[in-house]
Amino acid sequence: PMGMAWSIEMISCAFMMSFVSRLGSAGMAASTIVWQLMHFSFMPTVALSISISTLVGQYLGAERVDLARRSARIGLIWGISFMLLLGAVFALARGHLIALFNGDPEVVSAGAVLLLIAAAFQVFDALNICSSGVLRGAGDTRFPMYAQVGLAWMIFIPLVYIFGNVLNWGLYGAWLAGLVFIVLLGITLFLRFLAGGWTKMRVIN
Repeated sequence: PMGMAWSIEMISCAFMMSFVSRLGSAGMAASTIVWQLMHFSFMPTVALSISISTLVGQYLGAERVDLARRSARIGLIWGISFMLLLGAVFALARGHLIALFNGDPEVVSAGAVLLLIAAAFQVFDALNICSSGVLRGAGDTRFPMYAQVGLAWMIFIPLVYIFGNVLNWGLYGAWLAGLVFIVLLGITLFLRFLAGGWTKMRVIN
């Protein structure tokens, strides 16, 4: 399930970038720069998510639900705080950050808007990454897969086309589709985490 979820997400992102690539070189350059900058926020959080999975699995296996909850809560706080901070940096220094990679005014202008969109979903991406880490550590791997696959194919990809082509929002429409996807995925997985069913799953240590 974990591999399927990641594969579908990568395919969805590739579809979006394929759409963006047909909109002109400036938009593609801006998207590539923003994607690279986003690695500074989500890759450390992915590493944190793996740590959360490990701790939650170990503590549930040892029948220490209290420590599993504590690890999950601390991990979520750190993940949200870190990505919130990076989101603020993205929003406040967006033009300067894009210019570090490419000084073309058209690329900087487009990239600054895209980085603002990316900043808007940082907290929700943290909820997505960290909540999925908790759930997977508890052995609840199918629900994150269903949520990720379902939202990617029924929301994200259709919205890339609708926002980009039908509404003629072009480059910004494609990224707004990504914003909607991440917000919905983050909220869905966080609600699953809050429901607490993962604490009752049996993990063999």
